[in-house]
Amino acid sequence: METALPDVFAAGDCTVTYHQLLETDTYLPLRTTAHKQGRIAGENAVGGDRRYDGSLGTQVVKVFELAIARTGLRDAEATEAGLEPLTVRTAGFDHKACYPHAHEITVRLTGERPSGRLLGAQMLGHVDAQVSKRIDIVATALYSGLSVDAINALTSATRRRSAVRGTSSRQPRGRGSTGVKSRRSRSPRPCLRTRSRSRTGSASASRSTASGTAPRGTP
Repeated sequence: METALPDVFAAGDCTVTYHQLLETDTYLPLRTTAHKQGRIAGENAVGGDRRYDGSLGTQVVKVFELAIARTGLRDAEATEAGLEPLTVRTAGFDHKACYPHAHEITVRLTGERPSGRLLGAQMLGHVDAQVSKRIDIVATALYSGLSVDAINALTSATRRRSAVRGTSSRQPRGRGSTGVKSRRSRSPRPCLRTRSRSRTGSASASRSTASGTAPRGTP
């Protein structure tokens, strides 16, 4: 972070940043970049010897109820850099759709055709779908130099939800709130429900009536 002037350091939005994938300097005015560069410049100013590894352009922005995130290179940026990218777009729910509050996330993943190297990703989803944490997984994979296929081998935690249909670990707050959602609130894909118990009950009632005895629990 030292400039051409002896003992003069520069960091943050007033400087260019080394891009790890492009392997050249570029302008990325991001808070996380400025924070890291400022700490390194301060440490070196008092006699340290630290170097900034570079940036991947990881960022996220909230627009109303949507979260939009990216890291690494987009398809057009990779092509402009002389790479041969391949981008695949997919969409899925942030957790099992049969549980409440499932939100759809759209993901664009970019890799390099000859080598299979991971180049970047973009994500779009609801603010409650943990989009920022999911893009961090891809950013970590980029920093580690993993391939697209190696992401499948990563082990990550799943978001915990209540096992009771119609309830959630995130309960609403406010006066008169019970924390239980109305049954009118439907998930994108309802869970399968079995009727074995009701069938058994109706069958036992029929047998009891036929034998002349009333079912248990009836007057």
